[in-house]
Amino acid sequence: MDPSIQPPYQTPPQMQPPYQQPPRRKLTTGTLVGILFGVVALIAVITTILLVAHDEKSDISHRDTSRLNELAPPDQDPEKNPANIGPTKSYKNSRISFSYPHTMTQKDTSNITVITPDGSPSDRQAFTSDSSSTTNDAIINYSGQWSDNPTPVDKSRRIEAMKQGVEAQKNASERETLSMRASTAHGCASNFSYTSRPELVEHGDIVGMKYGYTCTSYYGNVQGEYFVWYDAYGSKHSLTVDALTDYWRQHQVDLQAITASVVLLSTGSTTN
Repeated sequence: MDPSIQPPYQTPPQMQPPYQQPPRRKLTTGTLVGILFGVVALIAVITTILLVAHDEKSDISHRDTSRLNELAPPDQDPEKNPANIGPTKSYKNSRISFSYPHTMTQKDTSNITVITPDGSPSDRQAFTSDSSSTTNDAIINYSGQWSDNPTPVDKSRRIEAMKQGVEAQKNASERETLSMRASTAHGCASNFSYTSRPELVEHGDIVGMKYGYTCTSYYGNVQGEYFVWYDAYGSKHSLTVDALTDYWRQHQVDLQAITASVVLLSTGSTTN
């Protein structure tokens, strides 16, 4: 190396360790065996925890899905109702029945006057969660408007009418949808969005439309489901079920099971 070329830095002096390294201890055979058994035991415990967590998650997922996919008759023994986790009550009129959680109470609607455009008989019911607070955590609104048809309406006609309703709902603006949901259950004031898109529902003689939604009400953020359907005689029914967001998350399976539990009683009577 040319001595006239100096390095751009000075080589630092050898650093001394700030401590004296202790003498190394030799590992005995017994120590190695103890460490090995400890590692194996730790791996076994972790594996067991993961398997148990996976099994519980799979079981909950399967149980919830099976409940939501079944339309459970509400008038059976509540303990045997597969659509709900807990015991249920049931509501019944001359046309339909459905189940709802036993923690909810039917309200007196006898002072409510409903005027339908054609003067046909109607039924309006409200159910609220039992709560000590001034705001109901969950609300169910049922509405039924009887047709005067003495004979059943062909199912294909009901399907065609409901298909048009589904398309109209899909194409509705947020303002229009807010107007539709403003006066049922907690009532939507703003920020409407779908959690599940409007879809056609066919089950037996039930022909309807269902969708899930979230919105902001005057009581706070809510989540819910709307289900509207025609019975065999062309009468129109609807169920709106919604709850404050935290309550919905805690009781989602029970609340979604309400619309899934609807059963037609197949009568052409126009009396409640």
